[in-house]
Amino acid sequence: MLGWLSMAMSWRRLAHLLRRRRFDRELAEEMRLHVDLRAEKFERQGLTAREAQIEARRRFGNAISVHEISREIWFSRWLADAGQDLRFAARLFRRSPGFTFVAALTLALGIGAGTAVFSVVSGVLLRPLPYEDPGRLLSILDRGVRDENLAKLFVSYADFDAFRRNARGFENIAGVTWAAGSSRILSARTILAAPATTTFFRTLGVRPMLGRTFNERDDSGGCSLVLSHRFWRSILAGDPAVVGSTLTLDHRPCTVLGVMPRGFAFYPEAAQMWMLIGADFQPRREDVILFIVARLKKDVMLAQVRSEIEAIHAALHKADGREPDIVPAVTPLQDDFTWLASRNLRTTLLLLSGAVAFLILIACVNVANLLLGRAAVRHRELAIRTALGCGRARVIRQTFTEAALLSLVSAGFGTLLAWAAVRYFQVVNPIELPVGADVRIDAGALTFGVLLSLCTAMLFGLAPALRLARVDLVAGLKQGARITFQQGAWMPRSPRWWPRALVAGEVAVSVLLVTGAWLLMNSVLKMQSAKLGYDPERLLATTLAFPPDRYTRDDEKIGFYRDALQRLTEFPGVADAALTSKLPPYGGGNQQLDIEGRPNDGSQLHNVGGQAISPGYFRVMKVPLLRGRIFSDHDGRESQPVAIVNDALARTYFPGKNPLGSRLRLSDGTNKTPWLTVVGVAGNERHTSLLHEMAWEASPVVMRPIAQEPRPSFSVLVRQRDSQPNVAEAIGRTLGSLDPAVPVAEMDTVRLLIAKPLAYPRFRAALLSAFACCALVLAAVGLNGVLAQSVAQRTQEFGVRMAVGARPLDLAKLVATESGVPVLSGLLAGIGASLLLGRLFGSLLYEVQPSDPTSLLGTAVTMLAAAAVAIAVPVRRAATIDPLVALRND
Repeated sequence: MLGWLSMAMSWRRLAHLLRRRRFDRELAEEMRLHVDLRAEKFERQGLTAREAQIEARRRFGNAISVHEISREIWFSRWLADAGQDLRFAARLFRRSPGFTFVAALTLALGIGAGTAVFSVVSGVLLRPLPYEDPGRLLSILDRGVRDENLAKLFVSYADFDAFRRNARGFENIAGVTWAAGSSRILSARTILAAPATTTFFRTLGVRPMLGRTFNERDDSGGCSLVLSHRFWRSILAGDPAVVGSTLTLDHRPCTVLGVMPRGFAFYPEAAQMWMLIGADFQPRREDVILFIVARLKKDVMLAQVRSEIEAIHAALHKADGREPDIVPAVTPLQDDFTWLASRNLRTTLLLLSGAVAFLILIACVNVANLLLGRAAVRHRELAIRTALGCGRARVIRQTFTEAALLSLVSAGFGTLLAWAAVRYFQVVNPIELPVGADVRIDAGALTFGVLLSLCTAMLFGLAPALRLARVDLVAGLKQGARITFQQGAWMPRSPRWWPRALVAGEVAVSVLLVTGAWLLMNSVLKMQSAKLGYDPERLLATTLAFPPDRYTRDDEKIGFYRDALQRLTEFPGVADAALTSKLPPYGGGNQQLDIEGRPNDGSQLHNVGGQAISPGYFRVMKVPLLRGRIFSDHDGRESQPVAIVNDALARTYFPGKNPLGSRLRLSDGTNKTPWLTVVGVAGNERHTSLLHEMAWEASPVVMRPIAQEPRPSFSVLVRQRDSQPNVAEAIGRTLGSLDPAVPVAEMDTVRLLIAKPLAYPRFRAALLSAFACCALVLAAVGLNGVLAQSVAQRTQEFGVRMAVGARPLDLAKLVATESGVPVLSGLLAGIGASLLLGRLFGSLLYEVQPSDPTSLLGTAVTMLAAAAVAIAVPVRRAATIDPLVALRND
C-alpha cells in the first residue's frame, strides 16, 4: 500500500513539474483566498477593511517563503534546479554560436567514431552466432604437434565417425565441408553445395523456413538438398513449391527437402545449398574431410570434452606405431569463425578501439581547453554569483550541466555521423566478416553513444568546474581584474602552463595515431609492390571443372587440356597460355615429403605443396628456371614420373646439394603415390599465408606435369599481348565453346587476385589514417585556440613590451617559441610511446619495424606542418598589436 502511495505521489510531482506555471497560479490564488477569508473574519470582529487586510497578511506570514516551501513539497528541488541550470546553459551556448559549433563538432567527431567502432566490435565479436544457445557450440579440427606453422586441418571422416560413436559429452555432433566435393555443376554453372551429415542442422538448432532438413532416413535415399534462402530467391524466384522437386547436380537428380530462413548462414557464406553426405555420396564419404561442429551437454565443461576427444583420437591412431603429429583441437565455434574471417581480426578491432579512444581523448582535451579559456572570461560572473550566496557545489553543478548539455547535443550529431559511417561500411563491404556478424546502429550502440557522451562530459568538464569553483571573490569583483586562485588551490596562481600541458598531451596522442597510420600505409605499399617471383601484368586467370560423369578417363582430360591450350594460343591478342592446379597468389600446402634414401621417422614437417602444371607454365608466369629443364610434351602418362621443385624446397630439403636426379614423393600415408625424379629447380613464387596475414611466403612446392597428374578441376592462365577491353569475356566464351557442359568461372586479372588478400591491411590503414587526420586537425585546432586565448590575455603585456622597445618580430618569436615547447615535447613523447606500443602490433606490419625512420620522419614532418599552420594566425596577431590600443585598454 505504501509503495502505491509513493508511486502516486511521484507521478503527481512529475505532473506538477510539467505544469509548473499553472501550479504557481493556483497556489497564488489559494494563498490570496486564505488571506481574504481571514480578513473577512477580522472585519466581523470590528476592524476596518484596511486594518483587517494588514492583520491577515501579518498573520499569514511571508508569502514568498510559503510559496517556496509549497513548491519544495510538490517538486524535487534538485530537479527544479537542474531545469534552471539547463535553461541557463542553453542561453549561454546560444550567445556564443561560434564556440558552441566548434566544441560540439569536436565532440561529435569523437563520439561518432566511438559509436561506429563499437557497432563493428559489437557486431563482430560480441553478437552471438545466429543459432540456438550458441555458447555451447564447439568446432573440432586437427592441428600439428611439432609444426607450429601448420594451419588447422579438416578432420577425416573416420575420426568424425569415432567421435560420433564414442564421445559422451555432446548432445549432437555433425560435420560439414567446403573442400573436395563441394563444387557442383547446375545448368552449366558451378555452385557451392556444401556436403553435410544428417545431424548438421539439428546440431545448430535451426529450423527450415520451408520443408525439412536431413534425417537418418535420407542416408540411403539418394541425393538430398537443403537450399539457402539466397539461392531460393535469386535462382528459383522464391518458388513455394520447390520442396519435393528435383534439381540436377552433376547430371544427377537430387531431391529438395527444404529451404533455410533468410538469416541462416554457416561458413562459407557463399554456400548456396547443403547436400547430404549419404551412403552413395561421391566421392566416397570415407574419403571426405570435415569441419566438425558439436553441441556440448549442459552439465559438461569444455576441458572435459577436450580430454575425451584427445583420448578417442589417440586410441584410434594407436595402431600407427608412432607418436601422432596431428591431434584434435576443440575450440568455441565463434572463435574459429573469427579466425577464418581473418587471422588478425581481433587485433585489428583492438587497434581501432585504441585509436578511437585516443581520438575521444583528444576531443575531450580540446573542449576542456576551450572551456578553460571561457573560465577566464566568466570569472566576474561567477564572483557575483558567489557573493550573492551561490555555493561552490552549485557552481560545479552548473558547469557540469553545461558540459552534459554540450555532450548530449554532440551525441546527436555523432550518432548521425556513426550511422553514415556504418551505412557506408554495409554498402561498400570492404572486408570479409565472420559468419553471423551484423554491423548496424542498434539500441546497444545508441546506449553506448549516450554513455560515451556522459563520460566525455565528466572528462572535459572536470578542470573548468574546479577552476570556476575557486575564483577569488575580491579580485573577481574588481573591474578588469584577471582571474586568480586561492592559496593552496589545486593549481598555481598562474594557469598558463596547464593549457599548454593539455596541448602537449594532444600532440603526443596525435603522434601515436599518425605514426601508426604511417606504419600501416608503408606496410600496405610494400606488400603491394613486393616481388612475388612472377609477373602479374596483363595476366588473366579463370577456373574450369569437369562434370563427374564426363572426362572420367585421364586421356580424355589430357585431350581437353590440349584443345584448350591450342584454342587459346590461336586467339588474337593472346601471347601465351598455360594450365595449373593452383592460381596465384594462393599456394603452399600441408603435405609431408618423402625422399628416397632418407628414413621417415615421423618428424617431417607438413609444409610441402603439390601443383600440376602444363609445359608452358614458367614461360607464361615468367618464373626463372634455375637448374635443369622444364617440362615438355614428352612428359606424359607413359614416360618416367618427373617433378620440378622450387628453390625453397631445394634449400630446405637439399641444403648445399644439387637435388637434380633425386627421387621424392608427397606422402599420403599409404605409400601409393609414385616416386618422382627431380629434373629441374625453378624460382620461388611467393604466396599468401593462412597463418600470417601480413606475409608473402615461399614454401616448398613439388610441381608435376599436368599430363602425368590430370585434375578434375584446373585453372587457365593467359598472357595478353596488350591490354585490350572485353578480352576476358571473349576468352571465356572461347573456353566455353569447347564443351558447353564444362562450366567456366568468371575470368579475373591476377592483379585483382593479388589485391584480395590486401583487403584487411588496406582497411586498417585507411581507417587509422582517417582517425589520424581527425586527431591532427583537432590537435591543430586545440593549439590554435590556446595560443589565441594566450595572446588575447597578454595584449597589455605585449603593449608594454612594444612601448619599451620590443619589435614585432621579437613578439612573434616569443609566441612561436612558447608554442614550440608543447609541440616538441608532445612530439618526442608521442614518438617514444609509438616505439613501445608498436611492438604490440608487429603482426600487422610487413617488412616495416616500429622504429622505421621513414614513418617517424613522416610523422614529425606532418606534425610540425600542422603545428606551423596552427600557430601562424596567433603569431601574426601578436606581431601586429598596436601598443597605444593595448595600453589604453589597460
